[in-house]
Amino acid sequence: MIDGQTTVLAVLVASGLVLVRHCFGQKLRHPPSLRSLPLIGHVFSIPSGLEHINFMKIGKQLKSDIVYLNIMGQPLVVLNSAQAASDLLDKRSNIYSDRINAPMVTDPTLLDWSDFAGMLPYGDLWRRQIRRLKVWLNPRAVRQFEGLQQDEARKLLGRLLNLSKGPGLFQRVKYQFFFTMGSAAFEMSYGYRFKSDQDPFYVNAVQTTHNLFNATMMSNFLVNAFPILSYVPDWFPGSEWKQTARKWRDQKNLAIDVPYEWTKQQVATGDFQPSVLSALLQDDEDVPGLSAAEREKELKELAYTLFVGGTDTLATAIVNFVAAMVTNPEAQAKAQAEIDSIIGYATRLPVLSDEPQLLYVRRLILEVLRWQPVAPTGGPPHGCSEDDIYRGYNIKKGTIVMGNQWAMSRNEAFYNDPEKFEPERFLDPNIAPFPAFGWGRRKCPGMHFAETSLFLVISSLLANFNFARKKDNNGEEVVPVIEGDYNTLALALKPFEFDLQPRSEKHRQLVLDNGEVVDVESNTSVLGVGSNSGLTGGGLRVKKSSNVIIRNLRLSKSPAPTDLVGIQESTNVWVDHNTFSSDLDHSKDYYDGAFDVSHGSDFITASWNVFTNHYKTSLVGHSDKNSAEDTGHLRVTYHHNYFLNVNSRLPSLRFGTGHIYNNYYKNVATSGVDSRLGAQVLVEGNTFDSVTSPIATTLHGGYAVQRDNILINTTMNSDLAAGTLSTAPYSYSLDAANTVVATVTKSAGAGIVTF
Repeated sequence: MIDGQTTVLAVLVASGLVLVRHCFGQKLRHPPSLRSLPLIGHVFSIPSGLEHINFMKIGKQLKSDIVYLNIMGQPLVVLNSAQAASDLLDKRSNIYSDRINAPMVTDPTLLDWSDFAGMLPYGDLWRRQIRRLKVWLNPRAVRQFEGLQQDEARKLLGRLLNLSKGPGLFQRVKYQFFFTMGSAAFEMSYGYRFKSDQDPFYVNAVQTTHNLFNATMMSNFLVNAFPILSYVPDWFPGSEWKQTARKWRDQKNLAIDVPYEWTKQQVATGDFQPSVLSALLQDDEDVPGLSAAEREKELKELAYTLFVGGTDTLATAIVNFVAAMVTNPEAQAKAQAEIDSIIGYATRLPVLSDEPQLLYVRRLILEVLRWQPVAPTGGPPHGCSEDDIYRGYNIKKGTIVMGNQWAMSRNEAFYNDPEKFEPERFLDPNIAPFPAFGWGRRKCPGMHFAETSLFLVISSLLANFNFARKKDNNGEEVVPVIEGDYNTLALALKPFEFDLQPRSEKHRQLVLDNGEVVDVESNTSVLGVGSNSGLTGGGLRVKKSSNVIIRNLRLSKSPAPTDLVGIQESTNVWVDHNTFSSDLDHSKDYYDGAFDVSHGSDFITASWNVFTNHYKTSLVGHSDKNSAEDTGHLRVTYHHNYFLNVNSRLPSLRFGTGHIYNNYYKNVATSGVDSRLGAQVLVEGNTFDSVTSPIATTLHGGYAVQRDNILINTTMNSDLAAGTLSTAPYSYSLDAANTVVATVTKSAGAGIVTF
């Protein structure tokens, strides 16, 4: 970003507006340093982008693990060894716990993050915020969030099943990691569960976090090197970055205020989920002299801090895990063998209580954090709050101090063959865990929550999926090159190619069986109270049950592999007056079925429902290979349903028998009723308006009888295979087809019958 702002720099230098602190008189003995230029010091010695590598190179050039740089009068000390970092940031944390932040981040006229816990200077407000965090993020307290972390890991597995094919796998998998970690952190903080990855809370929070991380890097904006630039007028040539700052600040305020107010309202009504913020709103300590407005501002900023700290960095760590597995398949195989020996082969998902026994998996996670440090420059830099002397070198008050984790991870004296991914290195008791969570009083307060999330996600991925190398046209494996792409606070990797598949069909089924579903048992009625009851992001599963009623629910947006309503091995199920909806913004495989019937289920009725904005709407019979179980069963009835702006499967029926009458089909993109593999359907008294292929049989070997249907902007398939189902095996009242539109649009869906 520097190149786009050099106009401003040139004008300021020419005008003599650059103010620099230049020391005259007695010179202090700084740590080893490069030769510097007058006034600007070492500005051009640190190319932007991958600073951690440049800092390491400078240290090697100077043959020193502590390096001094002068950036326009701002002293900077880089610590390239774990020993130096421990000596200063741990053992002298009382004077190395300050913050000297990038002006782009903390200046009130720019992004104004100055009062957030991670950015606060060392003082009373910082201590108060950290004390609040530690109450809820200590090892015992975070156990209350284990369930939601386990839940998010489980949902991730389901979403990955549909990402195992197709282009752009790296970006799609990475996106799912971010959504998983963001969901867990946000729910812990606010008690709010994202409805989907398009939830406005999520979209704005993620963008705000990315903006913050970009602004934090000293080399990304000239104002970070020249704070005086914050006074440049907005109209001045080259000051477009100020417009960016203003836009980012507005996004930040929205991301902070709206979820806070939501949780505050939930607490006020008594209808809230456990969260850090809901607890603080009720039980936060009184602080003498602190006004209600000041307290609210502190809680608001603290709540968002939890999301910022628990999303980008953890998602990046899991991307790094994938890179390690693709390039080191032997480590993946060892971890999978250990998991199979402890919890069994595709018998259940890992849980936190398995961690003490999964010793190799634990070392593998430690090695991931060392092999590709998430925050290679050590996260937000520390500040020295008093003059100090270390190894005979003077470190002045106000010096920025960075712990270069990248250089530490490549220390050959400490890590043999450091570029090699080798979990076994942590068998040596003399090798301490890598300082991935920082040092001293500025160590990440959420590290225990982070460690739990990493274990649950990584162990679950290892247990159920294989991350493999792609093969070229000759069938030879291609080992991807793993390298950093760009640097914010967290180092992102350049995209690389790999294959992702479930380890076996048993593992695939295990993931399916652990989707986010509510199981409905026999002799149960699930009735929505009022007109807006329902589920978002989950579904109902009727499995091995009978005599079930599902009525008056709004069911929406359950990512694959979970159906909104899935019926398996069940009989006598009535699904009535519900509204099923998703969206057509995602690919056709992002959501699974709205209403699916499978595994020999029988006597199923769907009536007076609305199905809208969905790709794969209703499948009856899940597989071409399941004839033995399905033949003679799968007897279904669909009547008075409204199919609006849907793509296909209305229904798609294998092997079974379907009676489909008095339904209204409007704007159907691909196909309506699809009879397959010997299925027999009777389709009568329906209205098809703007429907492609309203009834199909011949392509899939099914049969149909169709009569008394009305077609509007629709052409009936001319090649229907005549069926034998001409009468229904029960009594029913058939409405005239010309009354269907008015009747169905008025009376179908949730909110018509209430309880």
